[in-house]
Amino acid sequence: YITVDEEAGRALFYVFVQSTSRPRTDPLVLWLNGGPGCSSLGGGFLAELGPFYPTPGGKQLIPNQFAWNSVANVLYLESPAMVGFSYSNTSADARVGDRRTAADSREFLLRWFDRFPQYRSHKFWLSGESYAGHYVPDLADEILRGNRRLCRHGPAGNAWSDATMDNRAAVDFWWSHGVTSGEATNGMASTCDFSKVGPLLAEEVRRQGGVDPPPPAAAALPQPGLSRQRGDWS
Repeated sequence: YITVDEEAGRALFYVFVQSTSRPRTDPLVLWLNGGPGCSSLGGGFLAELGPFYPTPGGKQLIPNQFAWNSVANVLYLESPAMVGFSYSNTSADARVGDRRTAADSREFLLRWFDRFPQYRSHKFWLSGESYAGHYVPDLADEILRGNRRLCRHGPAGNAWSDATMDNRAAVDFWWSHGVTSGEATNGMASTCDFSKVGPLLAEEVRRQGGVDPPPPAAAALPQPGLSRQRGDWS
């Protein structure tokens, strides 16, 4: 844990995994799951890019051959407070917006680097998925206001930034990869305003079945239980 606000008793939980290649020189990557409200421990660390996966039933762990820590030092942050194991002793902190989330994450990073100063010289990446389309640029903005040398890069996968833009982009992506027909694509394009998931868009998501609603080709790394559904599109 790292406390980001002593007065409120607000502390953020993290898991740090060293690179198995060159931990002293490999980049440092911060991972943020989206939501908002998704756990970076239960999501990114245990289900996506961490060093291992739990088996069905959760009694064993199996290695993840596509783990990001094969090429980078990875820092998984549960943010904002009240997500996962991150907590606050102030009940009002259950209501939170993007700006405070970014400010707390920046404070976390500053204190984390104070605790582990040997990583200050590493190339530093902000990364995440889904609502990290807000988390990553907001945090980058907070960082750049105070220390332009800290943040180097900021990729976000399946990033959610704007409903109208992202919903329409998903439809175009499905068509370009042969997931939907031209007729279905034209129907959605001429009928939907894409500011929300309407009946046609919802029906298309249901029709795709086990394919994750975000653009399916973004899941380039297969996952246990999901690789069969995603494999056709990755």
